[in-house]
Amino acid sequence: MSKENITQLIKQIHEEEVNQRFVEDVLKESEKGFSEEIMSEVQSLLKKANASNVIAFPKRTVQLGQTELMAASKKDNLGEWFAQRIVFKSSGMEIDVRKVIGTDNEVDVYIQSNSDDYQLIEKSLLPFKDKTLQVRFSVNGKELLHADIYVDESGHSAEGSGHLQQINESDIHGKLDVEIIVEE
Repeated sequence: MSKENITQLIKQIHEEEVNQRFVEDVLKESEKGFSEEIMSEVQSLLKKANASNVIAFPKRTVQLGQTELMAASKKDNLGEWFAQRIVFKSSGMEIDVRKVIGTDNEVDVYIQSNSDDYQLIEKSLLPFKDKTLQVRFSVNGKELLHADIYVDESGHSAEGSGHLQQINESDIHGKLDVEIIVEE
């Protein structure tokens, strides 16, 4: 065993002993109950926390695919971007985004394997089989499309619907990321 490991173990044991003594002291003091002053302070802190001081932690994301956008639609209509399927060979999938006729920003999203070999797409979708997920399309961190999709029980395909975001033409140049937003 190296010196670093022994030192680390001694520090860990000491921290555990200090924490245990702290817990024992708190339990001993709480047997008598808490003073009104302490309870008033706790209530005040809870009110502050419930106001607007609480910061939400960012959600975890799982990347389905990424590609560099090579050309842009000259129109301000983001729907033109999705006129063709987006193929992610390394993930074994293709994503088809279809604008819903008669709407301004609603789309249907279809994810399926780009070959008869399902091993690549299973690596991405199988952990989420038989679940509904939130999927985000973004360019350089700016969200273009947000959709709720259902992954089938085989993990070979997914489909759902979503909404295109209103953005400027200058914001749609760069890397396109397709991510699953994981609720924790």
